[in-house]
Amino acid sequence: TIGYGSLLSLESARESAPDLREFRLVTVRDYMRLINKVSPRWYGNSPGTSTVEEADHRVASCAARPAPGVTLSCTAFAVTEADFRNLFEREHHYRWVDVPGVEADGTESVGRMCVEWTDADFRRERCRSDAEYHDRVGRHYDGPIWRDDILPFPPYLAECLDAARSHGPAVLENFCETSFLADGTTTIAE
Repeated sequence: TIGYGSLLSLESARESAPDLREFRLVTVRDYMRLINKVSPRWYGNSPGTSTVEEADHRVASCAARPAPGVTLSCTAFAVTEADFRNLFEREHHYRWVDVPGVEADGTESVGRMCVEWTDADFRRERCRSDAEYHDRVGRHYDGPIWRDDILPFPPYLAECLDAARSHGPAVLENFCETSFLADGTTTIAE
């Protein structure tokens, strides 16, 4: 499994994958981070009861998007089948793809990584019915999941920055330079 946001943190990864092994840094080429996904879990149990700052659009977490020429500092780790099911459920709004990661010694490995999706694809591929969509999203949040007009949820961004910082200055710099606001042009560094 490949992590590039909160999964840069071993502690965060272990929340869903307590039996993970071989937690390490890798690089993934030709992807950027885009902070453009609303996380319904940050909302209360029904629309309108929120722990997020919806009025100023600070509701976003990050996704990966193909971006030729960009290289992400990421983590990679091995998981059991049960732990992968937990991670898949945690990140069920995303599309999962296999991507090559470059290890510290220069060899390549392949890991599964979450990438951005569309609301229509999520509904079609992950929700078998309107009731399931309501259970997964609608009871928490009433609106599109993937947006270009939102800002990072401050506690989430702080968690990602702390996780990147824990791997050293180069990883923190990479996070800030390869992570973009939902507009797709403004970096976190900016």
